Amino acid sequence: MKDLRNEHNTLKYHLMVYERFLITDALRKTNGNCSRAAEVLGTTERVIGSRIRKYEIDYRQFRKKKPNRLHQTRCNRHLR
Repeated sequence: MKDLRNEHNTLKYHLMVYERFLITDALRKTNGNCSRAAEVLGTTERVIGSRIRKYEIDYRQFRKKKPNRLHQTRCNRHLR
């Protein structure tokens, strides 16, 4: 298959860019949850997974980090 990244004026290229945007936007809204992102986009988890691999998207970057419990405990001690 032809590498379309250098052909910015083709329909295929623009569709790829838009599809990547839609997937990353859905992942951002669902905090990196692929199955929920698939629901938002009206497709299957399998399709989302294949597109994530195709576009080399790191879905983990959209997950919110949980606060460190040790840090919470120390902060809570100061609030007493």
